[in-house]
Amino acid sequence: MISVVGTLITDNLVDNFGVSLHTTTIIFALALAVTFTWWYPVEKTLSVHSIYTRRREGFSWLAILFTFALGTAAGDLIAEKFGLGYLASALLVAAVICAITALHYGVKLNAVLVFWLAYILSRPLGASLGDFLSSTGTWAGCTGCNWAPPQPPSCLPSSSSRSSSA
Repeated sequence: MISVVGTLITDNLVDNFGVSLHTTTIIFALALAVTFTWWYPVEKTLSVHSIYTRRREGFSWLAILFTFALGTAAGDLIAEKFGLGYLASALLVAAVICAITALHYGVKLNAVLVFWLAYILSRPLGASLGDFLSSTGTWAGCTGCNWAPPQPPSCLPSSSSRSSSA
């Protein structure tokens, strides 16, 4: 439910109050940074494996809320305002997640940092893919490039011809 709230906060700020995607991205990036900056000195860890107190759970839910708000804003900013489109945005974010994973295994980047970076980036990845797959009249943010579900090759018999021969 908190993920939906985070997404709706961004969507309402942008769609109903006219706050730009640039502004919402900056605001929620700062809010998430403040959350981590407050959480770490108090708890001495940001690891999700050590969330066993109400205070740590509160910090984690706050981080999740801001992650979804930030991910929605950043994903839409990349796809719509920077003009990459939804599919290219999803591929870009997926490539960044892969690079972070490679750094983790290659140079032993801190596991907690890798988790939070991948978690934060998973939201714009999911949002871009969802927007891409649900878009009509546009394909990957491109007007006139309609998305249509994949069709079977024309050399295969259609489902109606298969059922009539049975």
